[in-house]
Amino acid sequence: MMRLALAILMLCALYTTVNGAIVGATMKLFCVRINSTTYKLRPGHHLWAEVSLMEKDFMNDDILATKLKKNTNRSPYLSFTLHSKDVDDGIGDDQLEVYLSIKHNCVYHYLSLLSLFKRLFFNI
Repeated sequence: MMRLALAILMLCALYTTVNGAIVGATMKLFCVRINSTTYKLRPGHHLWAEVSLMEKDFMNDDILATKLKKNTNRSPYLSFTLHSKDVDDGIGDDQLEVYLSIKHNCVYHYLSLLSLFKRLFFNI
């Protein structure tokens, strides 16, 4: 039985893998909810965003890098540069499927979607 397990382990080691790669992304976010004359966000509104560099997998997606930023001024821009450490994609997969996941507070009329839903349907 031990020989069979060792043979299976050796076979898996020979199976194709991505040998490792470093991936990255640079982006600039722009919130369109600005004052048309000042080109700034409303007073008291500070844009924040959490950007994650992700790699799609069969079972669970991997988080390669994450950054959270918040403007201290009323600027509608946030810039991000993310890069991963050395990444491999595992046994039997020879492609990295990379994407960005973005959470932010640039919302319609400065309301969250839940607040907007309550206002539209329940008049709250």
